[in-house]
Amino acid sequence: MNVAVKPTSIRLSSGTQMLLDNASRQLRRSKSYLVEEALMAQLASVALKETELANMERLMALKGAGARGVEPMTPEEIEARQRAFRGED
Repeated sequence: MNVAVKPTSIRLSSGTQMLLDNASRQLRRSKSYLVEEALMAQLASVALKETELANMERLMALKGAGARGVEPMTPEEIEARQRAFRGED
């Protein structure tokens, strides 16, 4: 299966270009391959972080939602509900 490859232009500092050149030679891989692999790994990491942040925000929005608009129960009321739940009443 052939995947369409499209050219992309990027600007790199001379230090980054030197690192890329050295890695390409040492690993015997093309610079395009190394840039694509690094970019894919970084994008996956960013997407995961964004998903985790969104999930955390949703959880924080729910914090205390079950108690909103309800008066606190006394220990006796809690115990009575537990007994009723267990079928002891």
